[in-house]
Amino acid sequence: MGSRKFPLPVRAVVLDLDGTLLDTAPDIADAAQRMLRDLGMAPADPAKIRSFIGNGIANLVKRALTGEMHGQPDAALFARALPLFQQHYAAVLTRATRPYPGALESVQALREAGFALACVTNKAEVFTLPLLAAMKLKDSFQLILSGDLIQIGLEQEIREVSSWLAELAPPQQVFFCSRQS
Repeated sequence: MGSRKFPLPVRAVVLDLDGTLLDTAPDIADAAQRMLRDLGMAPADPAKIRSFIGNGIANLVKRALTGEMHGQPDAALFARALPLFQQHYAAVLTRATRPYPGALESVQALREAGFALACVTNKAEVFTLPLLAAMKLKDSFQLILSGDLIQIGLEQEIREVSSWLAELAPPQQVFFCSRQS
């Protein structure tokens, strides 16, 4: 971006993580397969597991257990499966995850051009922060807001993002996210 003037009056860019900056699907799918194995279930088609990604870990686990996009597994099975998935995902978090081509360079160019940057994701903070650090992106953002902070209603974090965005007039923000966000 360097010396070019951005054509819109934008001061802040808010980026999603999964499917926007990082291709996390291989590690998410790997963790789901490991979870199924630990539960004594047959492995799922990798393409099917990938199609289940979106709308958070709980939904992914339900989909992987039932093989259906809107399936509802037995509550006891789900209660066993969710922590297994989380354990496996933590173990493989950065094995195959990679930034999308041009993502790191784009974030750097936005920073150098003076844009305020935020990462807002539905991914839990326990996974978000290590992923951003491993991909050398953590220090690029003035604000990082993870889904679990929003879901459990942490008022301070919500006020923080609201305050950060309120400093900018509405047309001065641009949001980039994957199709499933």
